[in-house]
Amino acid sequence: MNARLIATGESEARVEGPLDFDTVGPLLAAGEALLRRPGALQIDLSGVTAANSAGLALLLEWMDLARSRRITVSYLHLPESLLRIAAFSNLEALLPVAEGSRLAPPCILALVDDHKPTRYSSAIQLDGRARI
Repeated sequence: MNARLIATGESEARVEGPLDFDTVGPLLAAGEALLRRPGALQIDLSGVTAANSAGLALLLEWMDLARSRRITVSYLHLPESLLRIAAFSNLEALLPVAEGSRLAPPCILALVDDHKPTRYSSAIQLDGRARI
């Protein structure tokens, strides 16, 4: 399936489709074109149907490109899969999430060996032990 980056306004765009190894190349080129405009760009990711580490790399590349052009880029509605990958990679703080956008995936509390509640972004409870 193809993914698209669509300009939805003067300083807004929307991604639709999957962010994976097959789609990030064309999306990078489309983002480069949008990042030629001065000012700021807010990219809505609510139309992303699936995402993996290639999608995270794309968002980081767009940030780097924007920074080199002195443009501000921010992301709305990051998919939970990208948030989990970013958190696991210690890159979550680098992502410029737009104010008012969802900042984190739903969390659950799980009991670990010492039976104290522990917060996990994504956990499965098996045999009384939390697994990420």
